[in-house]
Amino acid sequence: MPLKSNSEARSIPAIGPTRVQPPVPSPRFNRRKMSAEIAAYLRDLIMAGQLPPGSPLRLADLAGRLSVSTTPIREAILILEKEGFVECERHKAFRVKLITAADIGDLFELHAAIAGILAERATPLLTEIEMERLGEIDRRIQRGVASGDAEEVEEQNFHFHRTINRAPESTTLRRFLRETTRYVPRRYYQQIPGWLNSSAQDHGPILDALNRRDGAEVRRRTEEHIKGAGTLLLEHLRSMGLWNGTGNT
Repeated sequence: MPLKSNSEARSIPAIGPTRVQPPVPSPRFNRRKMSAEIAAYLRDLIMAGQLPPGSPLRLADLAGRLSVSTTPIREAILILEKEGFVECERHKAFRVKLITAADIGDLFELHAAIAGILAERATPLLTEIEMERLGEIDRRIQRGVASGDAEEVEEQNFHFHRTINRAPESTTLRRFLRETTRYVPRRYYQQIPGWLNSSAQDHGPILDALNRRDGAEVRRRTEEHIKGAGTLLLEHLRSMGLWNGTGNT
């Protein structure tokens, strides 16, 4: 059973204290793809603190909220169980596992390292057209921040890094970067204090270094930018009390 249309799906009640967007349905229903989309949706909720540790994941409830059958829901939860986000209890009940601050820090360290290498390799390869495109993307980000359009900033931030990451012929690095990117709650960054300003402030120095073709500086600035985003996420989760009483800080 496919998801409802966008307008119908957006009216589904949120899971957790903040309204969030469910997966966008595909034109044609593909169960494997749908399972991956639902897994990404739930993973983002967990990483953003919207589904805190111990939260039950009831198949029927999630299926009703997302207007799908329980089959892709179960497959999505099994994906998350393999990734360490979910644990199966007795009677096949699923709950969200505790993710430590160290886990999140490690993910962003790894993400920053891979993105930094890709950015350094991209530095001599980006064409003038691509550099102009990056400049325009940065201007759109600045306008989005000024107008408070978080969704526009989020979208342009994605295109900024994608343009850089696709420049070098480094398929293995990009494959591992995609693995780490899955754990970054992209659709919820707009809820994290400081993220918009970080996007507006950090891309300028990266662009300046790219224009000078200074690969080492591009790498350093890229790593700082991504690690900074990880720090903002950790501060946000701490402020929500995610690790209160667990000994994880």
